[in-house]
Amino acid sequence: MGAVSHEIDTTELAWRFLRTHRHHHACPR
Repeated sequence: MGAVSHEIDTTELAWRFLRTHRHHHACPR
């Protein structure tokens, strides 16, 4: 279970980072 939790955390972090980066790129101004 620990491994699964860690994997989910990593995925969520990556998604969050991707979403933030995309949003920033969408609004460069």
